[in-house]
Amino acid sequence: MRPRRIGFLFLVMLAFLQFVPSAYCDPAKRVLAYYPYWNPKTYNAANIPYHLLTHIAHAFVIPKDDGTLAVEDGFLEPELIRRAHEAGVKVLLSIGGSGTGAAFRKVLVDPDLLAKFVDQVEAFCRANGYDGVDIDDESPEDAAHRDGLTELMQDLRKKFNASPAPSPSWLLSMATPMGDWSGKWFDLKALSESVDFFNVMTYDVHGSWSQRAGHNAPLHSSGRLAEDGDLAGGMDYWLNTRGIAPDKINMGLAFYGVKFSEQKELGESCACNGKNTTQVPYAEILGMIGNSWTRAWDDEAKSPYLTHDQDQGLLVYDDPESIGIKTDFALSESKVAGVFMWDLSEDATPQGQPLLETMVRHANGLSLAVYAFADKPQAQPGDTMTWTFRYKNLDKTVLSGVSIKVTLDSNLTKVQGLPAEALAKEGGSMWKIGEVAAQAQGTVTLSATVKADASMGTILRLKPTVHYESGGQSHDLTIADPSVSLSVQPSK
Repeated sequence: MRPRRIGFLFLVMLAFLQFVPSAYCDPAKRVLAYYPYWNPKTYNAANIPYHLLTHIAHAFVIPKDDGTLAVEDGFLEPELIRRAHEAGVKVLLSIGGSGTGAAFRKVLVDPDLLAKFVDQVEAFCRANGYDGVDIDDESPEDAAHRDGLTELMQDLRKKFNASPAPSPSWLLSMATPMGDWSGKWFDLKALSESVDFFNVMTYDVHGSWSQRAGHNAPLHSSGRLAEDGDLAGGMDYWLNTRGIAPDKINMGLAFYGVKFSEQKELGESCACNGKNTTQVPYAEILGMIGNSWTRAWDDEAKSPYLTHDQDQGLLVYDDPESIGIKTDFALSESKVAGVFMWDLSEDATPQGQPLLETMVRHANGLSLAVYAFADKPQAQPGDTMTWTFRYKNLDKTVLSGVSIKVTLDSNLTKVQGLPAEALAKEGGSMWKIGEVAAQAQGTVTLSATVKADASMGTILRLKPTVHYESGGQSHDLTIADPSVSLSVQPSK
């Protein structure tokens, strides 16, 4: 993982806080999202598109060198666990991150501290409803650290298996490097006996540590850039050099880019540092294209990049085109069992999450994304609420028979926005949208009043479902309910 960026202003309107896309994830293909806790005002549990995911790694709890866990203010988010579990998504506690290697090492080489740490992890997961643990120790540098990391994963597995339910079913994963520079300090054969899957960080090929400007996550590279690595080489290292089974691997993709402010060309020498080389979320990059920055495409790397029109400046990143190619490479060519991204929030826009949509489309065949959101997170008796359903055709062909159905909550009255004939349907109400043109989108809205006698603590639910037809096949999708957080509060 990369260092966290606190305070980043996402291009997400506050009114969009309740969007949740349609469900389509095939559990056979893992789609894991790293979700950092540190931007709650712009991206939190209410934003997460649970039904496009199979797993969430909640980042980060920090290991301390006394064997305990440091949990920062704002990390715990009960809504995350509740919403994820309602959608059938597993949530892993992610421990570590950049800069935690020294604390990990001290714990791992001391048997007493290691035992204490294992107990702390199991107790924290049990108390807070997690479904397992993701260990992110990125910088082992010697044999003692390597052996301690192996023992940690073995001890966690033993602890989970020996503890009361549900811990025997808990998952273990690890964030791991893509190449041998750090990879040689991971005993991957031994680890694979304890770990359910590895999240291989096939990105950060170039950045503030680099000697030259280059792509963040090139699929292939040549010349001087080949010395720095690429995704294809990373997968070859894991699958062939280290012999890890593909069903144990998730390949990573980056939802952010890297801006080199003093370079203009790929491969140009760089005295890179944290000031002249910075990371930029995809949502922010979208606003740069055509505004003093021009897009180009590197067909070898299968990656786009931007150059500044007047001054020095090079920005490497991934967009829907490159994310689709790299997802196909991971799942169809390399045949690994999953993909993941760092991080989930960084492509969030008012129109949806274009990189995530592309990832899931290529992983599991999503053709229609539907984002449903409410105008406010809480209501009181007598309040009027408005729900918006924004649908998007992700195909290059027409979708037919598109409809959105909701089951009206018994605590709602004075419903407006649905066709008259829809309101008369027993068991629910439906918008018949019909055909949606290739890559087109549209919006339907519903407003209703909360009944005056609604009880305090009620959760208002609409239970929306979507139907569409594509390629001669019918699809029925369940959308995560946009109103699950709408608790009726007592009047002041």
